[in-house]
Amino acid sequence: MTRKMSAPEALQAQLRSVPASVAPGGGLMPLLLRAAQDVGTPQRASVILGLLDQAMFSGVAAPPQSVTFPADHLFHLANSDEWYWLSANLVDEDNNQFAFVISFEALRTVGQDVQAQAGWTDEECHLLSTVATVAVAPPGGGGSTLYRRGPNINWSVLTPGSVGFPSLDAFVIQAGPDVFQGSPDTVLPATVVVDDGDSGMQVSLTFSAAPGVEPPWFLQGDRGITPAPAAGIYYSWPQCPVTGTISVGGMTCSVTGTGWIDHQLMMNPVPPPSPIMPPPKPLRTTFFGWNWCQFNLTNGDAFTGSCSQNGEVWSTRPAAIGAYVKRTNAGWSPQFCAGDPTWNFDDLVPVLDNALQPASFEYASKSIDPAVAPFTVVLKAQPLHLDGSFYNPNMSVFSEVAADVAGELLISGGRQALTGAGYCETNGFEVTATYRARALEFLGVADVGVADLPE
Repeated sequence: MTRKMSAPEALQAQLRSVPASVAPGGGLMPLLLRAAQDVGTPQRASVILGLLDQAMFSGVAAPPQSVTFPADHLFHLANSDEWYWLSANLVDEDNNQFAFVISFEALRTVGQDVQAQAGWTDEECHLLSTVATVAVAPPGGGGSTLYRRGPNINWSVLTPGSVGFPSLDAFVIQAGPDVFQGSPDTVLPATVVVDDGDSGMQVSLTFSAAPGVEPPWFLQGDRGITPAPAAGIYYSWPQCPVTGTISVGGMTCSVTGTGWIDHQLMMNPVPPPSPIMPPPKPLRTTFFGWNWCQFNLTNGDAFTGSCSQNGEVWSTRPAAIGAYVKRTNAGWSPQFCAGDPTWNFDDLVPVLDNALQPASFEYASKSIDPAVAPFTVVLKAQPLHLDGSFYNPNMSVFSEVAADVAGELLISGGRQALTGAGYCETNGFEVTATYRARALEFLGVADVGVADLPE
């Protein structure tokens, strides 16, 4: 019987397989190889992969080019980076507000060639993690508090029995003590459980499908497929009724409200090396990220969209793509919008590790679908708790700000008032070199000179 590789052996083999044409520069690769010699915890592996940036996809199979259910409700274990992202805006019987976010994320550690050398199964190749936050505010929104779940990163190679992936027979995702369980055919209804003894966060919520809408999800991108540079699949369940209990800060409350679920597989497939290898890319020192939002509207419709931030953070950005999602008798009808008008973000404020996040969010998008009457959506957010930041498993800073929104839909010369609730997302609003310094310090190689490393 062929001996399986250990986690350090396989991760070092993966790093050595990265083509020089896509490897990060700045002397980073030798430091990562040094760090990979001692991969004693799943988080160390996650941080090493995070420092690879897009090179983490080297040797990983290209994503699907079509979407078929129920198979695509499952994780795509030949690919990477994939997640279920769930959020809910909730109230208890005293009208206290609760905003809940969780992501179940699967991340491939090695490509297919290294996997064959390592003798690993697809399941053994993946880290499975959760991040979760709960924001709580009294009626009226004053005195809000944000609670963050502690790190929860699992890898069956290092933590046997801590990971479970869904199948066509049973939709159950197990990431350590956290579980997402539903129907293998439609996912919903589904129960989400968070059990964090360190922070005291205990959550048990049931997400149901929006009533009267079949299917209960809608396809993002081009019929569920997103193009490069973020190639993969993307679809969403809006307007999900949510019920259950949340325990944070020493209190336990029964809550009800409305939620949203995204299922996304997004990766940047690495091109094959060219015959003439260019030098490694220089160490990037600028911002690189995006803004995203989703809102369940009180009229039964929904709105979502995104814009990119690359090089510098701009207070005004064109909406890359979005959709005003109408509820119809034939299911959700996403009416795509983008471009001009633009999204506005003002007054950047520091959050975790002095990463930045906008203090205000205003979204304006115009229809681009010639098959529908021209329209413009304008929404302004009122955050429940301004700091929505948390650490990703790779120690980068992410932010999900729960917010109420108000605005209008301008169509055919008329105006329709809009209100709702959802989330404003910020990613990558810190200098890349700052993240790398923090991550290398965590790995214990920040002070190691390249010349001091073994061959």
